[in-house]
Amino acid sequence: MTIPLACQEQLLPGSDLIRKHALAAALGFAGIELRGRGELSLARRLPELRRARAAGVVMPTVCVEMDHSSATSTPSAPPTPSATCAPSCRSSPSWAAAG
Repeated sequence: MTIPLACQEQLLPGSDLIRKHALAAALGFAGIELRGRGELSLARRLPELRRARAAGVVMPTVCVEMDHSSATSTPSAPPTPSATCAPSCRSSPSWAAAG
């Protein structure tokens, strides 16, 4: 059984997702895990993400980047994801069809 692995985009050199994906594939990765920084970062990247998807770039996951010392955390409750990330994550279906 083979388990497909993706490499986080910030770990790959390259000027765009197409070049990064080519390197990831050459190294044996099945795709690229995008970086979700919040504040609509993925939504602002929609043209780039759509171009990459059209070129065959596989982007199956998003790694949500958040402040783990959130003011919403208490000693008895873990931090909750920032509300600013949710809109970016909701934009994912428009470009991340299964590859």
